[in-house]
Amino acid sequence: MKASPWIYNAVTGQAVYFSKDRLTRTGRRVVEASSALPVMCRPVEIDERYYYDGGGSDSLPRKRTAELGAEKTVAVLTKLKDSRKNPDKERLPARLISKDTQRPGRQY
Repeated sequence: MKASPWIYNAVTGQAVYFSKDRLTRTGRRVVEASSALPVMCRPVEIDERYYYDGGGSDSLPRKRTAELGAEKTVAVLTKLKDSRKNPDKERLPARLISKDTQRPGRQY
């Protein structure tokens, strides 16, 4: 089984998927970022960029799992079946926090 953890860029809101090679180089920081929930946690810096848990940008990465060769993706619903995410609403906390990380002299 292949694994490809993902996190999202706090400035762009785009998902970032990690290959085995890149994960080896930045592993611990990726694990920290994948546990960093916007508003509750500070973003995690990796390669001079800030990241949060990947669920904020791609909560069910079906396309990525297919790219890795998966024939099926198993998901466990934790919300009502008919609930839908609003991507702009979901990214708002990250955008607000990312502005704070860009202020001169701000240390995380």
